[in-house]
Amino acid sequence: TEKIRVTIPQGVKEGSKVRVAGKGEPGLNGGKPGDLFLIIHLKEHPFLKREGDDLLMEVPVTVGEAVAGGTINIPTVDGQVKLKVPPGSQSGQTLRLKGKGAINIKTKQRGNLMAKLIVKVPETDDKEILETAKKLDGFYGKDVRSSIRI
Repeated sequence: TEKIRVTIPQGVKEGSKVRVAGKGEPGLNGGKPGDLFLIIHLKEHPFLKREGDDLLMEVPVTVGEAVAGGTINIPTVDGQVKLKVPPGSQSGQTLRLKGKGAINIKTKQRGNLMAKLIVKVPETDDKEILETAKKLDGFYGKDVRSSIRI
């Protein structure tokens, strides 16, 4: 056995093959060794999912950030970036950060980071917060479930 150091290129996908020249089986009749091919298996990331060259991420936001908008910090593969949450954002709405996704091995272009907003509601028994929530319900123009049909 032999230990070898292999550099895995950025942007490889599940099932990609990486060739290591000259590290395969020896050739016939003392010929030079062939190549070693590694098949890449990616470990699932706890927060990021990959679709093509795009990375998908769920980003929790507060009710206040969703209603009034704001700027939040989110982690990316390149470090922290500021994400502008537009006023009136809805849970499930997806915002695109151009060029913050995975690198395409062939084109060397980067995909996008797709940040899906998930509005988090406080878990509390505080009377003031519960009254404020009921007051907030009065600002809906119509029944939020009026379009649901079976």
